[in-house]
Amino acid sequence: MQLALAMTEVGIECCVYQPGDLAAVAVVNGIEVRTRPVQHRRLWSSLAQVALSDGWQYLHFKYLEHVPSGLPRGRVTSTQHGVHWDIPYEAHGKPWYAGGAAARGYLPGWRRWQMAKSFAGLRRCTAVSAMDTSFLRVTQALRPGLRRRIFITGPFCDLFVPSPGAGASASVPSELSKQIAATRAAGGIVVLVPRNLSLVRGESWLPDIAARVAARRSALFVVTGIFLGRLDHSWRSARLSTGGGAATHSVEGHAVSVIHLGGYPHDLMPALYQAADIVLIPSFSHEGASLAAAEAMFFGRPVVATNVGGLNDTLDDGWTGVITRPDPASVAAGVLRLAANATDRSTLATNAHLKATACFSLDHWRRSQRPFFAAAGWVAPQACP
Repeated sequence: MQLALAMTEVGIECCVYQPGDLAAVAVVNGIEVRTRPVQHRRLWSSLAQVALSDGWQYLHFKYLEHVPSGLPRGRVTSTQHGVHWDIPYEAHGKPWYAGGAAARGYLPGWRRWQMAKSFAGLRRCTAVSAMDTSFLRVTQALRPGLRRRIFITGPFCDLFVPSPGAGASASVPSELSKQIAATRAAGGIVVLVPRNLSLVRGESWLPDIAARVAARRSALFVVTGIFLGRLDHSWRSARLSTGGGAATHSVEGHAVSVIHLGGYPHDLMPALYQAADIVLIPSFSHEGASLAAAEAMFFGRPVVATNVGGLNDTLDDGWTGVITRPDPASVAAGVLRLAANATDRSTLATNAHLKATACFSLDHWRRSQRPFFAAAGWVAPQACP
């Protein structure tokens, strides 16, 4: 939707198509959204044909891998959300892979297939808006003739950002506020994990990371998303409720305090960012330009993240955050390093906020789309200053 709004700013007429059981039309933020029933087996091709039959000249796909063959040349574009096929096989994550240990055998072929699909989509597009440089780097190495079709636009933050020095809002749940206060009174730190968790998002090694931190420092881990993988049920059930509090779990002999907020509303996230000491993005693979990392930076919070995908673009190690190797020991060491030094946390937070306001504002992101609009043929270059 933000892309559609950016298009209207420069006078581009657009309409959003989405699949559904029944035909319907709605208007969202001034943008017409049309729902159309289409064949599931050829979902995106069928939806594209519906749009063309409605008279639209150009087609833009939300995901590069959805771009079908057989569409008019020179009229197709897409957004690219980072390399998604970079999933390695590691024994600790065996329960999280489809087929368990069989993933060791099928992952190499699956990676080649997914990469081929992405390059096929790129060949079908006139231009592609990429949120980070990971796919551009792969393209430069393997398909250099296609690299000029990729335009880097970066992430953005569309949450309300308070003035410097403003305190956390009252939207932090009261029980969570009590737990945070108790943690800090005991000399501990509050670590926010602001995302849904799965194998690729770090679910499989989060307990190990937390245990390594807890072995050295009192800490409260606050998880806002939902668990999509197979994390132990006790972690899943550490839900905050009236009269309840943080669930304490024993992981490798260490007591780990966890609060799972579960699907926390996005518009209430500002208060949680402000309440945290450290924001943790423990990605295992398949990471684009992390919006959660950009949001944390906007709210002046230091981020610890792995060196996976677009996180290398979003963060600058030692300047706007801490980037670690993608393994539990390295991630925990990054958290402990910041936990031990409030001055470093403050310096990183200040630098992160400066970078975020300069590079990740919604206005900046919309302006960064304009060269892409011109390359797509939607507007004349002089119309996109």
